[in-house]
Amino acid sequence: MMRQRLDLCKKHGEEGGSSSSRSSRKSSNGRISRNSSCPPLSWTLSPRLLDYAPVYAEWFYYAASETENDSFLFGPSGYSYGYPSQFDPLLLAAFANLTTKRAAEMDIIATIESANGHLGNSTAARHRAVLAYNSSKIRGVFTGNMDAVSVDWHMGDVGIIEELPGHDPYHSYPIDPDYVLACMRALPSGALAQMTVITSILQMKAIQTIAASLPPHVELVGHREALELLRQ
Repeated sequence: MMRQRLDLCKKHGEEGGSSSSRSSRKSSNGRISRNSSCPPLSWTLSPRLLDYAPVYAEWFYYAASETENDSFLFGPSGYSYGYPSQFDPLLLAAFANLTTKRAAEMDIIATIESANGHLGNSTAARHRAVLAYNSSKIRGVFTGNMDAVSVDWHMGDVGIIEELPGHDPYHSYPIDPDYVLACMRALPSGALAQMTVITSILQMKAIQTIAASLPPHVELVGHREALELLRQ
């Protein structure tokens, strides 16, 4: 999918002119201007890619530098696919250390949290798993409902951004742009939310449709910008 994404953004760049026109150009009001043909996307990348396919990892970073609108975070739930909220304290500490070490090597600052309520994890256990990244390279966790962890959506110094209310990425495939836009219109001004997407050509086209029809108070940004906004 990254190959198709790169081709799509390059095509837009050729049609639209300079690279600044397709990425982080500032508009007159100071907001970042994004073209709907190449909206910002944050891809999950396996931290083990450096071990098993370092050339592929290098290519992904090259592709992201070409579009200027792509970035990477770790998939569920860090160093390997697992459920840290189910780990005992020693295993959780070891897992967090492996994740943060690899994050420093790959310039990754966030991860997806895979533990959901239906897995039987208590809220306290999930909070403990997030706090394992306190004072580390991991600056944010993107997740489902964390049961209002705090007023400002931080646990320690780890920012938390939840799924777009009403959007279930695992039971709404393909994306219905009209439904997603309705969910976005319901967001209060100043709110932050993630939108998880299972990638495919069909989904890419849906994202373009959404990006071209955003409500006036909504802007699409990458995960790094979202975490910066969370700290403002």
